[in-house]
Amino acid sequence: MVEKHEPSLVILDISMPRLGGLETLERLRAKHPVVKVILLSMHGDPQFIRSAVTLGVDGYVLKNGRASELIDAVRAVMKGGSYFSPPVAKEIAEQLRTPDKGRAEPFSVLSAREREVLQLIAEGLSNPEIASRLYLSLNTVKVHSRNIYGKLGVHNRMQAVARARALGILPSI
Repeated sequence: MVEKHEPSLVILDISMPRLGGLETLERLRAKHPVVKVILLSMHGDPQFIRSAVTLGVDGYVLKNGRASELIDAVRAVMKGGSYFSPPVAKEIAEQLRTPDKGRAEPFSVLSAREREVLQLIAEGLSNPEIASRLYLSLNTVKVHSRNIYGKLGVHNRMQAVARARALGILPSI
């Protein structure tokens, strides 16, 4: 839709089916770096915030904030600024005060394709269904799954999804 309509601003939810908001943000930044992006989310988890800021989000609004906050965010971002809900801004400041230089960016632990496979695993698709959806061979999906397990330090699909949620790679339910 961005290709077709060329918007100035896109509002994404972190929890979206098929392709999560962080993955969508990453793709938008790669293809449309000038498009402004605001994440609307119920997730104030530090890992989501860290990933969103690292990926270049212009605004991050929590759904449990006041109703007019999204309007404030749109106005600020369209004027060339940024907007973060007060709890999100507080978390960003805290992360800047106490950086953990040894900690890898959670979202970048997995490749883009591995994140796609992981998202479909989280949606409950089987390996053959994932292969069909992504136009991959079954063997390729199995290789991606093994790589995901290795990078996340887990042994099965359920553990991979739980670990990815804990790291902020996938949204919590």
